[in-house]
Amino acid sequence: MKKLSKILLALVLSSMVLVGCASKPAEPAAEGKTEEKTEQKVVKIGLVTDTGGVDDKSFNQSAWEGLEKFAKENGDKVSIKYLQSNSDADYVPNLSAFAEEGYDLVIAVGYLFQEAVETVADQYPETNFLFIDSVAEKPNVMSAVYSQEEGSYLVGVAAALHALAPPSHVL
Repeated sequence: MKKLSKILLALVLSSMVLVGCASKPAEPAAEGKTEEKTEQKVVKIGLVTDTGGVDDKSFNQSAWEGLEKFAKENGDKVSIKYLQSNSDADYVPNLSAFAEEGYDLVIAVGYLFQEAVETVADQYPETNFLFIDSVAEKPNVMSAVYSQEEGSYLVGVAAALHALAPPSHVL
């Protein structure tokens, strides 16, 4: 086992060295030319929630907090905003609003958005969508689904272990 660990460590270190050495050195600016500063584009990300909002203690809140963390880590390179749906009738208009405003990524949180995501993805083929907790087979939609059976399995194991464990105290 120690030998395998050493081999893996050596492979990781050597790949890091190779990656580090592979970068191309910066070319010096030609004489007489000034370096142009390219303005970096701000990535706009919009999140559409269902009726639970961004403080639902579930998917919506997790997605929003993740976006806030991402935006904080990337400073002025990222702009985020959310729209809360008050009913399922708001799904298409809210997704469409972000697409019409030119957002780079529009996120729909929850399987309830199925029809809305498919509809809006067709209407705005140049907009990228992330669909959390379900799948939409569209070229501009990335779907993120969870392996729910894994969590259920772990809950079952925990329950079985609890049932088999001796009592921790005797009355």
